[in-house]
Amino acid sequence: MSMNNVELPDLFRMAKISSKHSKCKTRMGCVIVKNGKPIGWGFNRVKSHPYFNNGVKQTIHAEASAILSSGRESCKNSVAIIYRENGETYLPALAKPCKHCMELLRDFGVKKVYYTTNEYPFFAVERI
Repeated sequence: MSMNNVELPDLFRMAKISSKHSKCKTRMGCVIVKNGKPIGWGFNRVKSHPYFNNGVKQTIHAEASAILSSGRESCKNSVAIIYRENGETYLPALAKPCKHCMELLRDFGVKKVYYTTNEYPFFAVERI
């Protein structure tokens, strides 16, 4: 499966590499792709704002992080690739975006989301 310049497995590898930057227990990575080329990447991470220091660790989801790195206008008519790995088996795990991230991706112009699953073929795709 090809997305013009970069093959889908390569894009999932990029999202996997992004996920390795996360210090969270559940590591997620996201790559935003437009016209077959990666334009932004991100990973889930703990927020660091004094107003959110209420004893509960707040996180920025990988999807939001990737949108921030690519820019609002750049995301129009793009695709998101989201990766999560099982920490015990190192196989892909379910990385379907939460409701809020799906809305965020749609609002910024992302048209399709590919994400890992824990069953063969280890990914799914949704139009949004």
